[in-house]
Amino acid sequence: MKEHQAIITLFGKPNVGKSSLVNALTKQKFCAVTPKPQTTIKALRAVVTLDNFQLIFMDTPGIQKRSAPIAHRAMNRIASREVMEADIQLMVIDVNNWQSDDDLIIDDIQDDNIPKILVLNKIDLCNDEKLQATIKRAQSGPFKWIIPISSKTNENIPVLLYQIKALCPEKPWTDFENFSLEDQQKVEIEDCIREQLLRLTNQEIPYLTKILVTELKETEERFHVHVDLIVDRQSRKKLLIGTGGAMIKRIGTESRLSIQDRWQKSVFLKTNVVVTDK
Repeated sequence: MKEHQAIITLFGKPNVGKSSLVNALTKQKFCAVTPKPQTTIKALRAVVTLDNFQLIFMDTPGIQKRSAPIAHRAMNRIASREVMEADIQLMVIDVNNWQSDDDLIIDDIQDDNIPKILVLNKIDLCNDEKLQATIKRAQSGPFKWIIPISSKTNENIPVLLYQIKALCPEKPWTDFENFSLEDQQKVEIEDCIREQLLRLTNQEIPYLTKILVTELKETEERFHVHVDLIVDRQSRKKLLIGTGGAMIKRIGTESRLSIQDRWQKSVFLKTNVVVTDK
């Protein structure tokens, strides 16, 4: 049986339901779902195998409007890169809240040969008259396929999945079993620390801080984890450290407790703030 594989990238402005849609398509809670904008800091992967199809879902950060500050424009570059590397592009719009920001994103979509699907999400909250008007509006855009869905009730999720499989190219599967346990643990450490940065610091800091796990060792008693928080200027280092080291201590404590909760084992976490111009 021939193997088919596709990288499917979801994009759109924040809070339109991209992460919830990935969860619905993969039938598992894979992405953080929260009303706070920009929870998905980097593209997340969920892999689904159906018969001879391997579907790799990429959930990008929400694309901000062009007038957004530099921190959000950096998120746009991440999202754009993931979109251009896709085999199938899925733009997600909240059917009840189509705004000018959505139109700006549509205007930036490149005219290439990558199949494009427009997903109109949250139809469970929309009446039929509004839905039909939105579909008509969408028909003037660059999308060959327009599929209204509800990731909450799973309405039309099988239809969307069928269309994705129909567009899936013939391609050898990727062997994800070669990904090491340590790599997975480092991703989980970064997720836990990023969550605390989002919760405890201002909007700019989490997006401009690189998290690098420099040491990860496990003994019978605990995990020993050393992490560098890398920023590009001294002023941001001062914000992360805080008065008398209060902020970095709080970030470290909350992150350690979060990691322990995931791994169910004691964790020693050392965090170091580093400034680099690279």
